[in-house]
Amino acid sequence: MEQARVAMVHAFNLKYKTRVASILPYAIYTIPEVATVGLNERTAAKLGRRCAVGARTIAQRARARSSAT
Repeated sequence: MEQARVAMVHAFNLKYKTRVASILPYAIYTIPEVATVGLNERTAAKLGRRCAVGARTIAQRARARSSAT
């Protein structure tokens, strides 16, 4: 989607978006879904950056609770 936005801005000679964002989210639509954005924990630590990591079990996810029968 981000690449398409930049392409359309270029096609119609608009000036509000000239390049693709440097950080894009990445998701794998499996069951359960997996997603990430930015640096991983190991790379952030090597660069001396603070980071937040979140993980949930499938039982903690609202979709899992609502679809359990």
